[in-house]
Formats: sequence, C-alpha cells, structure tokens
Amino acid sequence: MLQPLDPGSDYRLRAAARNAIGLGSYSPWLAVHTVHRPDQIEWLANPFISIGATHIAVAWKKPEDHGSPLEGYYLAVDGN
Repeated sequence: MLQPLDPGSDYRLRAAARNAIGLGSYSPWLAVHTVHRPDQIEWLANPFISIGATHIAVAWKKPEDHGSPLEGYYLAVDGN
C-alpha cells in the first residue's frame, strides 16, 4: 500500500520483483487516479417534500461520488 497520497490526484506506478540474484525488470507503467470526497449536495428547487407536525422529508440531487460509491448521508438539524 502506498500512503499517504493526495485525494483526486494522478499517479503512475510500476513494480519489479527482487530476489537474492537481483532486481527483475519493471512492469509497464500503470496510470491511477485517487478518489476524493463527494461533491457538495445541491438542494432541489423545492427540497421540502413533506412537512408534518413531527417530521420533515427532504430530497436532494445525488452528488458526484468521484469513483468511491456513496455509503450514506448525514443531515444536520438546527432548531428547537
């Protein structure tokens, strides 16, 4: 494992094996791009779908995950 790497960055990797005799030939270069955090959520034009006495249901546009599948959402609440 190579770490720490910068999120959302391009890298090129190659590898070679070594034994008691010496180092073998390197593999061809492999281009990789590290993933990074999802984009900020954009509220839909009318995000409130349902407001009741004890609930509020909201919706938003799914943000770009940049190669790392979204695992969930966090919703912060400020109020009484």
